[in-house]
Amino acid sequence: MAGSPGEELLAAVRTQCVVLLDAARRSLESAGRLEPLTAAGDEWAGTALAPHLLQRLPDVDAGQPGVAALLRGLGRLGTPEASGGPVHVGLHGWDAAGGPGQGRGPALALRVDTPGGTPLAAAVAVTGGPAGPLLWVVASGSGAAEGAVVGADGDITCSASGTLDGRLLLTCTLDGTVEVVEASPGDNVSLTLSGRPADLLAARGVGLRLGDAALQCDIVVGAEGGAHAKLDARLPAAALVFDTGMAQALLGRLELPVGFSFGLAEGGARLNDDPGLKVSLPTPGPIGPLAPKALAAILGFEQGAEALTLRLGFEADVRTAVSAVPAQAALDGLTTTLPVRLGAEALGPDLDGITGGPPDGVSIAVTAGPIAAAGLLDLGRPGEYTGALVVRIPPMSVSAFGVLGLPDTSTGTPLSFLVVLGVRFPLPGIQVGFGFAVSGVGGILGAGRRIDRDALMAAVADGRAAPLLFPADPGAALATLGDTMSALFPACPGRFVVGPMFELSWGGRLLRLALGVVAELSVSAGDGGDAAPPRFTVLGKLTLMVPDEVAPLITVQATLMADIDIATPAFTAFANLTGSQLAGLPLTGDLYLLVRGGSDPAFVFSAGGLHPAYRAPAGVPALRRIGMRLGMPLVELRCEAYVAVTSNSVQFGARVELSAELAECGLSGHFGFDALFEWDPFHFSVHASAAVAVEVMGETLMGVSLDLLVEGPAPWRLKGTGRVETFLFDVPFSIDETWGGPPPVGQPPPRLGDLLAAEFAKPQSWRAQAAPEVLAGVQLTQEAADGIAAGTVVHPLGTLQVRQRLMPLEVPIDRFAGAGVPRQTWSVSEPRLVRRDAQAVVSDATDIRPVTEQFALGQFQTLSHEEQLSRPAFQDMACGVTFGAGGLQHADGPRTVTLEWEVKSFVAEGDEALAPLRTWDGLSGVQQMPLGERFRLDDWLRPPDERVETGPQPLTTAFASDVAPTARVADTPSFAAEAQARALAATLDAAASFGRLASVSVVETWELV
Repeated sequence: MAGSPGEELLAAVRTQCVVLLDAARRSLESAGRLEPLTAAGDEWAGTALAPHLLQRLPDVDAGQPGVAALLRGLGRLGTPEASGGPVHVGLHGWDAAGGPGQGRGPALALRVDTPGGTPLAAAVAVTGGPAGPLLWVVASGSGAAEGAVVGADGDITCSASGTLDGRLLLTCTLDGTVEVVEASPGDNVSLTLSGRPADLLAARGVGLRLGDAALQCDIVVGAEGGAHAKLDARLPAAALVFDTGMAQALLGRLELPVGFSFGLAEGGARLNDDPGLKVSLPTPGPIGPLAPKALAAILGFEQGAEALTLRLGFEADVRTAVSAVPAQAALDGLTTTLPVRLGAEALGPDLDGITGGPPDGVSIAVTAGPIAAAGLLDLGRPGEYTGALVVRIPPMSVSAFGVLGLPDTSTGTPLSFLVVLGVRFPLPGIQVGFGFAVSGVGGILGAGRRIDRDALMAAVADGRAAPLLFPADPGAALATLGDTMSALFPACPGRFVVGPMFELSWGGRLLRLALGVVAELSVSAGDGGDAAPPRFTVLGKLTLMVPDEVAPLITVQATLMADIDIATPAFTAFANLTGSQLAGLPLTGDLYLLVRGGSDPAFVFSAGGLHPAYRAPAGVPALRRIGMRLGMPLVELRCEAYVAVTSNSVQFGARVELSAELAECGLSGHFGFDALFEWDPFHFSVHASAAVAVEVMGETLMGVSLDLLVEGPAPWRLKGTGRVETFLFDVPFSIDETWGGPPPVGQPPPRLGDLLAAEFAKPQSWRAQAAPEVLAGVQLTQEAADGIAAGTVVHPLGTLQVRQRLMPLEVPIDRFAGAGVPRQTWSVSEPRLVRRDAQAVVSDATDIRPVTEQFALGQFQTLSHEEQLSRPAFQDMACGVTFGAGGLQHADGPRTVTLEWEVKSFVAEGDEALAPLRTWDGLSGVQQMPLGERFRLDDWLRPPDERVETGPQPLTTAFASDVAPTARVADTPSFAAEAQARALAATLDAAASFGRLASVSVVETWELV
């Protein structure tokens, strides 16, 4: 189980330190610097380090960059031998001296001469062996002292203290396992290094000024014999520096104090004693015109293959005010991130990796007498800016919201923008008659933007879209509309959105209706070079307050959207009642309307949702019930209902829930039902449930529950379960009864063959299609041309199409005109061409292709209740064929003609060939080319833009268990109509001659294994 971020960071740091020190050991070993070293001098005699410590290491500049930096830094951290001070620090060699398979390595050794005590000595060393690197911590002595040591960038003060009863010896392996080899309860060692390190500033003036800093390490052995180590880095005078970008332009050099501490202990790494590694820092007082409002520090880490990277980040929000100017400004999200790397290739702060600069957001407020203005600019999204401006000039107010998307050359995304502008007039507005008045006007304009209708519908449902239309409080909408507009109108090259907005009021403040009609236009050329048709979206907000908005008893607030898709065609409308209330009782729910044609036609009207068992058509969102909640101290009542109408059903339902409780004693219950009526064939289903229970002290004293399902007719069915509960016993019961026979047999079924033959005999069922232009190199007589135009004859190279809309072909049929018929399948086979004046066959048909039409499958096949709810309302099925004639010869034989071509040459090389182009001044619309300019043919003959579209995929049959094709046992063709594929699947299932323990399903051909 993963621990806290602090625990994960501690484990990563501990392991990486052992890896880094071992890399230094291997570098010294390969350079031959460890083997010549002899035992250290007499100054280490009498300490626990004496058996292992070797001579001081000379300056070493070898190995990987990070290892070399570590050795240089440790080598410079020392005291001259002749200094005579009480503290001596140096980088020495270390010999394991008989350790388990361990050899030599480097060690950082410390000796403190303490008056009145034994010398205090400590060392940290690393050695290697077959079992892997091993980290050693050795200490002995007692006392306390303080002295100066030479640091890499100046003097560092070192203070040490400790009390050790004998020798302290700890080891740490690569996986972070710490073992106490020798220790006594109460042993303790403390070491502190303090100084002023160099500031960590990037070249562009962003970074961290460290100030005075201290590093302290403590080791304490507890009464149980275990060692507890702690490392603390304290930077109380650190400051966040901004001397670049927008901060410099507005405020000059900015320094914010961000004192913090970082610690490593048994519980994990901590930032200001917080294991979550993200803390809020105390905000300082005013700094000149600046007033910091929020400061935070964040520590993250990333374990790479070669190094561990710590990322220390700071965030700041700043407010500023300038005297004598009625304006205030705010900078939000000033950030600086400092990477610190722990690895053999890189060690220490990465100044080139410091990030920081412009704030995420800038806001400005101006107040000058009665005029007030506020603006907000959000810079937090990569490549995109959002902004808003509100100006109040009594009695009017103006609001503007915008999004600007910057171009991206790497992805080819061009510049895009969106602006929403609104002006509100004071009451009573501009009167237009019949009590109506215009209280607001505005518009929306965007380039390189489209409308995300799914996101818009979701925003209407949760209320985020309402502030787009004349917000009642534009100031409050400033902070939220940036994200909303970017999500609702994402960038899309080649698209434009434009439309007006207006707000109407009636009866003063009684009724308000705000509407925006937005057209989405496309400049992308489709097939044939025509632009895609426009698509219209209506966004609205209706507010009704009775008797007055100051103290309304009834509030009806509906946010709505409507979408008109001309290409499909389709009309969609959606409304949400969030924010409505009746006499203080909240009213919620959704309204929805879908009217769609094309290849997937559908009709749905719903107020409050759909039946739970109904499979909604594609594109219908989840809808919330129309509901109301009554909440009082002792009683809570909730009511919800819905009604829906589709192309073949009516659905409605309701539910009431009651709960009353006092002192853990109360009454609870509910009643609800869902009804579904389908017309063709007629079928209804009503599911009802009810329950009531009395509870005392959390236990059921008595309760009754009932669940019933009634469906029919022909046959009728009643199915139900129930339960009676008491504090002594439970009694369940159930019922499942079926009565009545199948539907009554009516008139004899019609002869579908006769009906189909009569349908094919109608002249309007036939259509002659002209020959393709590429094959029309035949000169026809005027009589033949007139006959083709009248439809009495067919071009020899043309085709005939016959289709009917009475019934589908190629699929089994067992229902027709609402009644059952014998199961039968009809198809068109072997069409032939005959002479009109004789029945002799002229030619067999060739190039026979099926023609499809939309049919409601439920009108021709008996479907189960589940299939009626899950299958599409209409499907493409065969209704006829298109065919041509093969082997026809012209009566007079072929005619030979001579074709003449007009040839034009465009010469791209040479100036003389272009000189005649100067004489084209009189031609309208012709590009003039100066002498000497090269001619580019592709500028004149530019191919049309092409659009790739995918159509319906062919269907086939496969085994449901592994999606393998059934062709291994039968020839499996592909079908364009789903009904034909399902008919074959049913036949294979019924045959069951292949011995498979799996059923046959219908899949698209690309899904086959």
